[in-house]
Amino acid sequence: MTITKPSHQLSALRTLSVLLWLLSALACSDHVDAPVEASHVPKAPLDLALEGHWSEVVARLASVSAKSGTATERMLKAHACLAMNRNNESFALHLSLSDEDLLSWLEEAEQVALKHPKNAIAHYLYGDSLAKAGRLEEAEGALSRSVQLDPESGLAWNAQGLVSVMAEKHEEARQQFRKASELSTELADPWCNQGMTLIGMAQGRRGATSAFQTAIQIDPEFATAHHGLGCLELLAGREDSEHFDKAMQLLPEAQPIFLVNETRYYAAQVERQSEEMFADAGELATSLQKTFEARQFASRASDFRNRADQATNPISKAFHSARAGMMQDRLVGAARKMDVADMRSLQQTDSRAFGQMLNSLSGARNRANTLDNASKALSLTDRAIAYGRDLMPGGSLANRIGSDASDLSRSMTTNLKNDIGGAFDRAISVADTSIRRQIETGTYTPPAIPTPQGVSRGVPGNRSSINNLVPQGATTDQALVNWDEGSWPFEPIFGLMYASAENPSDLEREQK
Repeated sequence: MTITKPSHQLSALRTLSVLLWLLSALACSDHVDAPVEASHVPKAPLDLALEGHWSEVVARLASVSAKSGTATERMLKAHACLAMNRNNESFALHLSLSDEDLLSWLEEAEQVALKHPKNAIAHYLYGDSLAKAGRLEEAEGALSRSVQLDPESGLAWNAQGLVSVMAEKHEEARQQFRKASELSTELADPWCNQGMTLIGMAQGRRGATSAFQTAIQIDPEFATAHHGLGCLELLAGREDSEHFDKAMQLLPEAQPIFLVNETRYYAAQVERQSEEMFADAGELATSLQKTFEARQFASRASDFRNRADQATNPISKAFHSARAGMMQDRLVGAARKMDVADMRSLQQTDSRAFGQMLNSLSGARNRANTLDNASKALSLTDRAIAYGRDLMPGGSLANRIGSDASDLSRSMTTNLKNDIGGAFDRAISVADTSIRRQIETGTYTPPAIPTPQGVSRGVPGNRSSINNLVPQGATTDQALVNWDEGSWPFEPIFGLMYASAENPSDLEREQK
């Protein structure tokens, strides 16, 4: 027997079924919304970098600085700052990379490139890590892959240019820097790199000046570009360039690097003046050159010290004091080349300069003897004096400030202590008895060298204008120092801090 339900009951059942279906659909809808909410979780800085969201990378890593954060965080922020023309911040972050940091950055960047084989920025970052280690061929390959994936990447072209510089392919580098500046007209670093490349080639003063000026137009606080202009002004005889002080004020972390270039200029100037002055002195030329150089560095040190004493601005006072220290270190370098006869001649002809030299030697000897690790004890210029070369952190990661390379540590203790100690012993042997006693008791104060009178800076003169100087005088006469192209005394400074093939990072040397 079939039971038939009334029509109104069937209608009610259909309505109830529809309501149940709607409730089920709503429940399912609520369930699938959860993953959508998860997609709003902030992306990691690396993911943002791979997408080219550089401003967001900086925002996410706001607490990261040269003194904090992992190596990867610092490098991501460094490249983000570079892309955003925060060039001084980028420089300081790159400068903070230690050998352990470099190893970490290499490993991380390699994994990123393997995980994202079709991402141009991944290969750009990997190429950067390789170039910092001095693995230039591999770096060139990674950066070429980056450019293939994104031919419009100014950052990749810029990095390629710097790899070419390190490989001494200067013309190729200039083309790559120009390409970078054409593609990314808002990017300042390619312009600064063009200027620094010309400084490294020691040619094209006008082109270098224009490149640095363009970089400063884009980023008025670009310290490295200001330093580049200061170097070019020195070549023109303008020694009181405001660009030098401005660079150090904008980027105090790089002050030792900037001062090394200034010191290179003064040292080369004195050397060339000395060679010209005593070209016809025969057998006496070498001895006369040694004493002349010592007098010049002593006078320079005293001049900068006087400027520091007279400065009312604390920043200017600190800069001039640092310059005085650099000149004292150069004076130590001059003393190391002098024998007893040379020192006796200096003591008899210029007692003030001799006193300055003796004081500088005493200070350098104490620094070398009082600390266990001489590599850390001595200043950047002390190390340069010890090895007869300048350590330029901006040009090579291996030579950065604070480098604790094992070869420096091992040889510094023996070579430098013996060298400076020997020079000090020679100097003290010709000093007056009273001076010896003061040195022993730590009460010796060298006599001040007066500021030279009647010396015009950067004004053409003639040979006699130097020969007729008072004994305590220093000269900046440009007539005897013609900075022809090919003879500039500066080293280029690049913010990305890539290592040359001839001078790889300490890490790369150990791996070999």
